[in-house]
Amino acid sequence: MKKESSCVAVFSEMAEANNAIQHIITMGIDKNHVSLIGETVQQGKVAADGLEYFDSDLLQLGIHKANLYCYKALIYSGSYLVVVNGSHTVVEQAYKHLEQYTGADVAIHFNSA
Repeated sequence: MKKESSCVAVFSEMAEANNAIQHIITMGIDKNHVSLIGETVQQGKVAADGLEYFDSDLLQLGIHKANLYCYKALIYSGSYLVVVNGSHTVVEQAYKHLEQYTGADVAIHFNSA
């Protein structure tokens, strides 16, 4: 995975995460830039080969090591992450749409490289 920036939205329900994914795709985000990660589901480029690659993938997307433990704990406690990776423009666009979901905790991570 190449270095990019990312937007991460945390959802407690998989159905709501899937609804958010469909919404952002409808709003013009390329589905190839969207991943859904849960303890038993990994769809998209992030953690596509399993959660053992999760740390490496997120580090490439501008997410600091300090946040990795938090995201992993959320996954293993039953939450679902929607991760959008890409340019700053793509990430900002995804953030604007995902932050509208009141049940989601959304963060943006810009990679300076």
